[in-house]
Amino acid sequence: MQTNKLIIIPSASGFKIIKTGSIVRIEALRAYCSLKLADGSCLMISKSLKEVEEMINLPIFFRCHKSHLVNVLFIDQYFNKDGSELLLLNGDTIPLSKNRKEELLNLMQSITISS
Repeated sequence: MQTNKLIIIPSASGFKIIKTGSIVRIEALRAYCSLKLADGSCLMISKSLKEVEEMINLPIFFRCHKSHLVNVLFIDQYFNKDGSELLLLNGDTIPLSKNRKEELLNLMQSITISS
């Protein structure tokens, strides 16, 4: 299963090349997206979450909520406190839509089995 590819992120001074495997999560912020990277840095891009999801197009990225796309390799824990949430390895907590829980579990099992 492919888990890493390069994507080009445009900036005011040129562009940045990022390995998708270094992206922990992506959060939609109106017409922008915030990319949180494994090294702790954060990039803002002027693309919708749907556009970023199509650009990445890898099975390790899961749309866990209407405003969140997560790299499942960075999920540490699922818990049901004040709604369903995911705790990531970097300490971030993000929501998980209740109707996406089963789909996430199936994806995690398929990744674990094929690894």
